[in-house]
Amino acid sequence: MLALPAIVIALAENQQPIARVMESKGAVINLGSSAAITPAIVASSLESLLLSQQDRVAMSRQARQLVDGRGARRVISAIRAADFQLRLVEERDCHILWELTIPPFARCRFPRNLSPGSST
Repeated sequence: MLALPAIVIALAENQQPIARVMESKGAVINLGSSAAITPAIVASSLESLLLSQQDRVAMSRQARQLVDGRGARRVISAIRAADFQLRLVEERDCHILWELTIPPFARCRFPRNLSPGSST
């Protein structure tokens, strides 16, 4: 865990809650949704962060307290402890994979991706 000071921008709706929590804990500067970000907002936030060593040190300390850097190990342990079997992907899995990889907003904005396996 590097615990580096960070300015975060939520690229997707599901990223906003964690960004808000991390900001409320003092671990990051949250600029909110990417839809509302301008270069001036990023520049101003970056300048403020660069000019305040005290803020950078505090953010680093907070990040280190919130994130222990062992998340991947916990995921691997949980997978190893789970009772399941892997199998090769089959054609019938196409829709499941499509749902997991193409977020709903992209399906609406890019109508060419209307169904799994579609070539149009």
